[in-house]
Amino acid sequence: MKKRNVFGIAVLIVALVGALAVYFCLPVYFYNNGVKAFNAKKYKDAYSYLIKARLWNKNNSNYNYYYAQTLAKFRPTYNIQKEMCEIAASPNKDSAQKFAEIAIATWKSNVIATYGGNYIDQAPTNGEIIRWNPKTFPLKVYVDYNSTTKYPEYYNWTITRAFNKWHESVDFISFNFVTDQNIADIIIDLKGTPDTGCQESGCKYVLAHTEPVIKRKLLKKMIITVYDKDATGAFFSDRELYNTVLHEIGHALGIMGHSYSTDDLMYLENKVSSNPRTVFIQSHSTTQLISKKDISTLKLLYNIVPTITNTPISEINTKNLLYPEVVLGNMKYRSSQKLREAKNYIREAPDIPNGYIDLAVAYDELGQFKKAESAFQEALARAKTQDDQYLIYYNFATLYLNHDMPTEALQYARQAQNIKQSEDILDLIGNIEHALNTNSKPFWQDWNKK
Repeated sequence: MKKRNVFGIAVLIVALVGALAVYFCLPVYFYNNGVKAFNAKKYKDAYSYLIKARLWNKNNSNYNYYYAQTLAKFRPTYNIQKEMCEIAASPNKDSAQKFAEIAIATWKSNVIATYGGNYIDQAPTNGEIIRWNPKTFPLKVYVDYNSTTKYPEYYNWTITRAFNKWHESVDFISFNFVTDQNIADIIIDLKGTPDTGCQESGCKYVLAHTEPVIKRKLLKKMIITVYDKDATGAFFSDRELYNTVLHEIGHALGIMGHSYSTDDLMYLENKVSSNPRTVFIQSHSTTQLISKKDISTLKLLYNIVPTITNTPISEINTKNLLYPEVVLGNMKYRSSQKLREAKNYIREAPDIPNGYIDLAVAYDELGQFKKAESAFQEALARAKTQDDQYLIYYNFATLYLNHDMPTEALQYARQAQNIKQSEDILDLIGNIEHALNTNSKPFWQDWNKK
């Protein structure tokens, strides 16, 4: 009996030694062959060997360095870009990471040289790249006129002209106007202008805004809300309406942020009005133009793989598209850019809550919860309309839910619900109530009673 035990232990030791030999020797074998293939300029063979070596040890600096060197020899397809970005994001501050960062910077320079000047880093919102799948174009547009208002005739053709201008400027963009809002991709919602308290000369107020409707990571609609009159109750001129709608279409197509240049259509103050009726702060242009940078930004946006679109991502052929981090940087960088834009918005329009909402979202993405809370409170103090209040309460509720504070989240969600009974707020309340039910008591409290 003892002999059998000794024999069994011996077999086990031999097996363990063999396993350790395989564990240590096999990746070295793959690595050495990968380096030989790389030096012989047989890059496909090198890739095959080195990827196997990294399966055994993904943190080995030598494996990663030659793997990154090999990746750089291939055409930068989406998957190649993604793998290089993963090496660049490694916590290992080694030669492999530095090489990957240089390779990505080179790719980005090539992208800029191809597309020209742009402000693509301002396109994402909440870290998400939202755009339509071009295979679903033309986008269906519905104009929802306020039934209690009789509009001047030029309102209809001015809105149509703004959509036609985008189609003329960017060849793959197209639209069809429809009479059923249920099938529309973009809805122009003309609403009565709320009382903003903006009566004195020079004060600023938002006269339009665009919000995506997203369900289960799918873009369902873009709703462009346009207030139909200025703060004095007068209809906008055709130029003023055209400039406003033209700007908002840019948002609806996926440029969710703003340019920092006054030469661009998507400059921030195209969205801000001053009373009386000088809707656009820029005095150098009577009719707003779509700039080269606006066009370059949109074209580049539609060559980046989105995080949210109107079809499942699996339906998009990503092979020849750009991996987001190559162009936009990592999430921390994007959030920093969002923070910069929010602060710029606040400088331009300190009495409007929108900039503080964006500021709160950016702080939250950067892990600064208390600053996010404070920014939302600043936004709430400046809210002049129920639309403003709804948006702030909704975002406040989302903030608390994401930080495992469902009781506080429900408080703000209910306030938003009291203003507007939307599908979004009902979904959010459902998620909050689920969190309350599942997190109300740690499971071990009931377990200890058994």
